[in-house]
Amino acid sequence: MTAEEAAAKGEFDKPRRLTKEHESGIIISEEVRDLEQAKKRDHKVYITDIAINNVDKVKPSDFSDDQANKMQLMHKKLLTVSKNENDSNEVLMITDLDFSSEVTIKGGEFKVSPASNPFAVSVIAHAKRQSLVYLHNHPSTNTFSIGDIDTFCCESAIKTISVVTNQGEVYILNKTGKYSFDATRELLTAIKDSFSDKEIDDKEFVKNI
Repeated sequence: MTAEEAAAKGEFDKPRRLTKEHESGIIISEEVRDLEQAKKRDHKVYITDIAINNVDKVKPSDFSDDQANKMQLMHKKLLTVSKNENDSNEVLMITDLDFSSEVTIKGGEFKVSPASNPFAVSVIAHAKRQSLVYLHNHPSTNTFSIGDIDTFCCESAIKTISVVTNQGEVYILNKTGKYSFDATRELLTAIKDSFSDKEIDDKEFVKNI
């Protein structure tokens, strides 16, 4: 099923379009354009070999020990690519649940988009529901952005999304069998509305999620 067909059935939002004024996170939907403010990141941290060696091992509740080990190794590989080939900027790796292969996309300091890689676009379009893992780094010590969360919630092919900071800390969002797209969108809307007329702070929004 294509993204357009799934969207027509209400399984997830229509394909997202990046706009110049809101280029942050992995990808951003039209629905959250008013949420994504200018990045309030800490300063860029350059990756060291020590950070790579000390990458956290994190095991989601429905992952096997083998999957957790492979994910840790892929996070180390990701930071190595970022350090050696991309000036410690964002790198995205898309893989399956066996971590048997990956598509690597290099981005800038504030964003990385699979739309820049035709093979990645094809992989996502043909992937089964909750069959992919998205791993990417943030050049600062920040965790998820609103754009990251929107991608995770709206893209049905994603089961797990991770952020590994350039200091080796790992943060993960993982969909279990009980995941509900509708309930998640209601939660996002409720948190957005809780800010009332105040400017929505990226970090605070993510913390509430």
